[in-house]
Amino acid sequence: MTWLEIIAPIVGLLVNVLIQTTSFQYIRGLGLFKSIVLGFIAGFLTVLILEFYRYFDFPVMEYEFFYILCVNLITYILLGYCYWAYINLGETSLRIRILREMYETQKALPIEKLFSIYNPDNMFEIRMSRLLKYNQIVCKNDRYFIGKSILLFIAKAIVVIKLIIIGKKSEFD
Repeated sequence: MTWLEIIAPIVGLLVNVLIQTTSFQYIRGLGLFKSIVLGFIAGFLTVLILEFYRYFDFPVMEYEFFYILCVNLITYILLGYCYWAYINLGETSLRIRILREMYETQKALPIEKLFSIYNPDNMFEIRMSRLLKYNQIVCKNDRYFIGKSILLFIAKAIVVIKLIIIGKKSEFD
């Protein structure tokens, strides 16, 4: 076993983080989600390149290469998922958003101001408009249907990962 086999998923994660943060900051109009996907793909390709480099530099039997490649790709995918969850925590957690709002104003906020920003009706409308804007849901005859939703694919992938790791569809089952 070489050191490259061990660190390939970690190097992939570092490339993921570097590409995601750089592209999000410097490519106008890319958006958070697309920068996350771009970083993930860059990290995935990095792991592949490192594995093939190792294979051609230190030849091993094909089945060994295949097993090591699978383990390192799965490890990278899980590390990438953890990174995505970490980013998503800061974007979707209401508590974190409230704390960030208070920190950015650098002064005490009255409860009325916080209620005006984070009232449930307003938040529902914002989420629905976002889902409609990105065609994740579509409205036909005042009824809503699932559209081209990458989030649905991600939700299904998360269920599969949970089934593999904890043996249940949800931690609440």
